[in-house]
Parts: sequence; structure tokens; C-alpha cells
Amino acid sequence: MVNLRHLLLYTPFDSPDSGHLRLDTLTNLQSLPYIDAGKWIEDGALAKMSNLRQLGIYELSGKMVNSVLSMVHSFHNLHSLTLSLQSEEDEFPMFRQLSQCSHLEKLSLIGKITKLPDPHEFPPNLLKLTLHNSHLQKESIAKLERLPKLKMLILGKGAYNVQELSFNAEGFSQLNILRLIQLKELEEWTVEERALPRLEHMVIDGCEKLRRIPDGLKTLTSLKKIKIIGMPVEFEHRLRTNDVPEFKYVTPAIESSMDILAVD
Repeated sequence: MVNLRHLLLYTPFDSPDSGHLRLDTLTNLQSLPYIDAGKWIEDGALAKMSNLRQLGIYELSGKMVNSVLSMVHSFHNLHSLTLSLQSEEDEFPMFRQLSQCSHLEKLSLIGKITKLPDPHEFPPNLLKLTLHNSHLQKESIAKLERLPKLKMLILGKGAYNVQELSFNAEGFSQLNILRLIQLKELEEWTVEERALPRLEHMVIDGCEKLRRIPDGLKTLTSLKKIKIIGMPVEFEHRLRTNDVPEFKYVTPAIESSMDILAVD
């Protein structure tokens, strides 16, 4: 299947069910969004997939991450990369080759990150970043908000397990879309003046302890929509009755998962 372009392979590659599948001939493959890590990486099959545009590798050990990055940093067509660790006890190592992935625009990391790279160590053209189970500390946010081209940030379940979240002045200068998903410990969120100047869409999903949106959002001129999913009734009531009327320049539309329960 040397001319195959797209492959979905949900069967663990090293399992008995995989039979005698080979990947080293798939040199024209463009998308491989889901595949479990295995001996095929060390045997050189990944290195031959230089035409990949989308790649997602799951069940990685921490020590295999840099091996993968050492191969894919020279893939000039690779725009989307997902790396997922095999257990919650495992940790991402130092990312030595991320900055060399100059064509990468979308990056998803699933697993604990011991030390978040500095802004100059991220892919220089990164537009979208998704983090899950990262267990980031408070100081990590200051690194994320200095990513120069970032337009979309998703902090998913377990990405940030701290009670307070702060966005500093002039942080996230290009961000258009922000999603906070199941940040179970988050109680207080502050946004300083001149942060998030281009934010248009925001999703707050399952952050059950969050009491209110930041006052700093109320001075934005770009915010069009706030979507809330699985939030307490008290949070939504405050948002609609207290917070929305206090927006100075624009009135964002409010979309809620509770809306589907409304009866005409």
C-alpha cells in the first residue's frame, strides 16, 4: 500500500490482532492521527513517513518522546502532532527538539509535564495548543501567554490543578479561542488589563468550583461569545444578571448547556 495517504489504526500495533502489519512501506502517508507506540518506531518505520501532515502517537513512554521528536522535526509537511503518555505516573521529559518543528501549527500533549518549555523552545509557528493531564503549576501560565502566534488554547482535564489562575497584562496577545475544560480545582481566575486583546470565543466547561468570570474580561472589545457547559446554576445566574451588564464595550452572546432544557 505504498500509495496509501490516510490510515486509522486503533488496534495496538504490537498486539496479536495486528497480525503482520507493516508500516515501513507507507512512505506517502499524509495522516496517521491515532496509533499506539511500539517497536515500529525504533525499527525505522516512523522515520520513513516524511510526508505526514497529521500524526498522533499514544501509549508513549517518557523516554520515547524525544526519539519521536528527533525523527519528526525534519518532516516539513507536519502541521499537527499529538503525543500521549501511557500512564499518569509517566512524565514528559525535557522537549529538546520542539523548537525545530518549524512547520508545526497544532500540538496536543496528553500527560504530566515536569517542566514546560520556555516560549522560544516551542514550535515557532504554533497556532493551537491542547493540554490534558499536564498538572501544570502556576508559573507555567506565564510561559504559555508569551507564545507569539498562539490563537487557540485548550486547557483540558487535569491540565491545571491549582485554585488560582492569572493572565498577566499583554499576555496571550494573539489568542482568539480559549477553552477551560474540567479544571476541577479552579476557584479564582483573574485577567489583568490588556491581556487577551483579541479573544473572541471562550468556553468554560465543568469548572465546578469557579465562582465567576474575571472582571478583566469585561473591558475586552473583541469577545463575541461565552459558552458554559456543566456549570453550577449560581455561576450562570451571576453571569447573565451581574456580569454581562457590566461589559463596557461589547455584550457577548451567552450559550449554555442548560439552554437545551428550556421549554417554549
